[in-house]
Amino acid sequence: METIGRRSENLLHFVERYREMATLPKPVFRQIEIDRFVNGLSAVTRQEITDLDIAFDVQLAGSAQSILADAELLERAILNLLRNAIEAVQERADGRIKLRAQLNEARCFFAVADNGPGLRTEEIEEIFVPFFTTKEMGTGIGLPLARQIALLHGGTLTARPNPDAGVTFELAIPARALVQTKSRVERGQEQ
Repeated sequence: METIGRRSENLLHFVERYREMATLPKPVFRQIEIDRFVNGLSAVTRQEITDLDIAFDVQLAGSAQSILADAELLERAILNLLRNAIEAVQERADGRIKLRAQLNEARCFFAVADNGPGLRTEEIEEIFVPFFTTKEMGTGIGLPLARQIALLHGGTLTARPNPDAGVTFELAIPARALVQTKSRVERGQEQ
């Protein structure tokens, strides 16, 4: 009976994750400030990362700018990447995660890099196929869901092995939605 109960619970969790992927809402584009958005993401995960004694580095380039995006969907995708990175390095004594946001004229990039075990070359595209997983307890939904969110923004989600160890996931969305905002200094002078 216990085995049947566990299998039923796992099946319900699986169905819920599948439904989550199949019923993503259309993005509601609003202006979001990149620095606030990224700082919010790091605040959500920082305690867990600190508790696991993982080095965490946040890099912002072009943080005095905003983009039009669905903050909730984008947050869901990037938090998924951060949680995957945490799982990849949590057993390492020298675990490191880097969250980077960068803007240019064409694209807004969010990258999550870790120094975990990495991926084999043949796994790089398979990890975005629903239900494919490299984790013992994984569902294979998180990365396809994150990629779908990137696509809903007109963007991409890619993975590449790091030269030394681990993997970098990069979510890029078009900068057609890039909006210049006033710097904090300018806002302070107006008050």
